[in-house]
Amino acid sequence: MERRAEEAERETEKLKKVEYMSERIGQEFEGVISGITAWGIYVELPNTIEGMVHVSNLEGDYFHYQEETYEMVGETTNLRYKLGQKVRVQVADTDRLMRTIDFLLAEEEKDGEGKYEADSQ
Repeated sequence: MERRAEEAERETEKLKKVEYMSERIGQEFEGVISGITAWGIYVELPNTIEGMVHVSNLEGDYFHYQEETYEMVGETTNLRYKLGQKVRVQVADTDRLMRTIDFLLAEEEKDGEGKYEADSQ
């Protein structure tokens, strides 16, 4: 019973976060990259809300996931997104049924300012 109660609590929290962010579509927030997978970059906001920037929405290059370094790397620009990196995101969409939040990188991130490997060394 306790496990079911914990699962119900997690699902309710997810739903409330999605409802909260659905009222903020188009707004920009500062966040931190909390996870990187082959299908996208997870960004967590200071208020604990987490969403994803899908790899198909990473503009300016074709990005590859490098599992050994947990980075998303641009094929031609060598633009890199790493765990713990601060990024600015815009709320693109929410899905109440799936309880997901979709982000896009804000314009300043798409420009790649300060995000190239040469600049970070």
